[in-house]
Amino acid sequence: MKHRELHVVITQTHGHWSASLAHSPELGYGGKTAREAARRLLHDSAIVDLDEGHLIETSAVESDGRLELVVRVGE
Repeated sequence: MKHRELHVVITQTHGHWSASLAHSPELGYGGKTAREAARRLLHDSAIVDLDEGHLIETSAVESDGRLELVVRVGE
């Protein structure tokens, strides 16, 4: 199965979480939790259809108050 990798950066400011793609920081989605912000970014912006099970794998690294996710999705 072919897949693509998405690099997501999640940050917290004043108790609010924001997720954006590393290569497009202007496209950001917020949420009450890091998970909600990431889900909204991927699903609501139609980057990935999480309801259809296209998500293959994720990995996360936290450093200096930010969370960096690598999301592998099937095409």
